[in-house]
This record gives sequence, C-alpha cells and structure tokens, in this order.
Amino acid sequence: MRMLGAIRNVIVAAAVIGLPGVSAASQLQDQALGLLAGSQQLHVEGKAMVTAVTGACPDVVLTVAGIPVTVNASTTFPFGQNCGQLAANQVVEIRGTLTITGTTLTVVAQMIDIEDGPGEGEGEGRVTDVQGTCPDLTITVDGLTVKADALTRYLPSSKGASCGLIKVGTKIKVKAVPLAGGGFRARTIEIKGQRHFGQGEGRITSVTGVCPDVTIYFGNLAIMVNAATVFDRGTCGDLAAGVKVEARGFNDDGNGPNVATYIKFKSRHVEGRSTISSVSGSCPDLTIMIGGVKIVTDANTVYRNGSCANLRAGTKVKVKGDMQNADGSVIAEEIDIEDQPGGKPGGRVEGRIGTLTGTCPALTMVINGVSVMTTAATRFDHVSCASLKAGVKVEVEGDIAGGSLLATKVELDD
Repeated sequence: MRMLGAIRNVIVAAAVIGLPGVSAASQLQDQALGLLAGSQQLHVEGKAMVTAVTGACPDVVLTVAGIPVTVNASTTFPFGQNCGQLAANQVVEIRGTLTITGTTLTVVAQMIDIEDGPGEGEGEGRVTDVQGTCPDLTITVDGLTVKADALTRYLPSSKGASCGLIKVGTKIKVKAVPLAGGGFRARTIEIKGQRHFGQGEGRITSVTGVCPDVTIYFGNLAIMVNAATVFDRGTCGDLAAGVKVEARGFNDDGNGPNVATYIKFKSRHVEGRSTISSVSGSCPDLTIMIGGVKIVTDANTVYRNGSCANLRAGTKVKVKGDMQNADGSVIAEEIDIEDQPGGKPGGRVEGRIGTLTGTCPALTMVINGVSVMTTAATRFDHVSCASLKAGVKVEVEGDIAGGSLLATKVELDD
C-alpha cells in the first residue's frame, strides 16, 4: 500500500493567541499598545503553529507568530505528551499568561496541548530504504522521506516497538509534520508488520498457473512467481517438476504468501540409457561420454549391478542425475550397469583372462568372451585379487547381472 498522497499542506490560522472575545493577533497587538505604560498580565489561550524552538527542556522558548512563548518546569502537558516532543511546524494549543511590557509581548505557558492539527498528516506504507543510526534515521516510505529523531515515539510501546525494528520491508504508519528543507519529521511511528526475507534450494515438485504468474511447490511449501521475479540461467517457462532451483524471496508479516524475487536454475532431473563411448579419470571421479553427453560421477553416485571400476567403453548403462544449467553436463546420482561387451548367459566360466581393467576389489575381466566383474563381496581361492592379470587361468562362479557374470568366487585353475 502506498503512502497516502502527499501529507496535508500546512494551513495556519492568522489568530495566534487572543484575549477573550478577540481572535486576531493584530487586534491583540493594537490593544496591547494602547494600554498604559508598565507591565500588564492577562490570561490568554489560542491555537497556532510553532515556527521555532530554542533552549533545552524543561526551559524552552517557542516562537508563535512572532511572539515568544516561554515553557518551564511548571508547564503542564496532556497525558502522553511532554516538553521533549515540541518541534517547529507543530500545531499547538496554548494556555498561559500574557505579559505586556511597553511594546513587548511575552507569554508564559501554563499548559500546552500538541494537536493533530492542519500542520500534521499521516500515511501508511512499507519502508524501502533506511539510512542513519538510531535514534536519527532517514526513512524512505514509497518514495517519501521521513526523518525520525530522539523525540519520535514508536507504537505500540507495550509490544516493544522501537527504532531498532525499522528496516527495509517494515510496514509502518507515520504521523509527521513537514520540514522546512523538505521531507517530513516523524512524531509517531506505528509498526504494523515486518517483511521477512529468506532463501533456499530444492527440487520443484509441481507448478500451477500460467507465466508470468505461477506458483511453484516444494512439497507443501508454495512460492509465488510474478512478472517482477528475476531469473538466472532460465526463464519462467523452464519451471517444471523435477527442476532444481535456488530461490530468494520474502513473506510479509508472517502470514502472507511467499513471493520469489530471484530464481536461479541449478539443474534439471534427467534419466536415460545408452552405451558408454569413452571413460576418463579415476574412481570415484570419472567423466564418461554417452551419446555426446558428458556424465560426471563422484563419491555420491550409487551403482547397481556393479561398481565404478566396471565402467568402460562399450558398457551399456542407465543413468539418473541432474543436468547442470551451466554446461549441460549430468551429475550422476545413479548408474545401473545393464550390459558389458562380450557378455553372455551363464553362471560359471573358466579360462585365461583376456583383458582386465579396474582396481581391486572392483575388476572387469573378459574370460572366453564373457564379461566378469568382481566386487568387495567376491571370494578368492588360491589366488588374490591383486595377482590377477591377463593370461592367468581362473575358474569363476557367480550370478548373471546386466549381461555380465558378477563373480561370487574366483579360483585359480592350474
């Protein structure tokens, strides 16, 4: 909600302080000058704008339409008001004693009521900028400048309202008076609510609406996206279930909707199967090429029907992972080894090792055209995993998995 217009223009009545039955300051001055020489004291009261304040409480002097009004420790104020709240451009009601000495007029105030008169206005909005340190702040509220100082009162005081709660996004209601140099001085600031900022990262579970106004869900958490949302590495149209994003936004007053101000696309969930064309690196950090797509493995990659060491050119795999928006590579979450080159059915094979790749205990061997894989669960009899090499004659027992023989036992065959 925007600040209510421009705070009302100051309209000051010409009459400042009047004798009973006399309303105009000029009439007051004329009558005063016509009195006999010497000091005269009269009870007066009236309402007008303060143009200047000098001194320090409790002893200050107000200038009201050119007439000095003395405030002292005996001056009374209504409940909730005090001398420290007096400031230029305020409309006040004064009751006091007028002293006329020759051509000089002075007033000693017995009572002052600071009023919400024509010199004051109010408005409500959200803070868009805050400069300075408490208690002296320059606050921007929807394009209007409001200055707070040590005399500004914060409401509701019973709930701990204070200067320290003013920040960007805070919803406030201000009562203020214009400043001579522009802007406004806040007499009271009522804190109506707070804007809470946050950020997080996750995978979208569903999307509703039509761009640019859509709602994305992370489980039960809903976040609204609109035309003001800034996108990085994608557009509104790329929002879909399975897409991983980083989102920043805000929530108003603890009960409003979550609104996204910034969304960065981190990855898109993908899966597919094909044959490996090349492998580089060392386990667990491999780079494998499948159909022209770069697949990257790490310590978090889960393997089925084999291990990292069983990956080689010609191996058929099914891959699940996240496609990175930065370079299009896929971070593999899961790799299922479905077939190895040379694989054929059978639970037992014997012969000399033709080729051998990998690192113990995860080896891939070809024996008589059969792809054989060992794992940490493989038992070795009369031979160690480390002593296996091309030309060694072995007998292998195991289970068929993904077109390969997953060895449960490897025995030296003399």
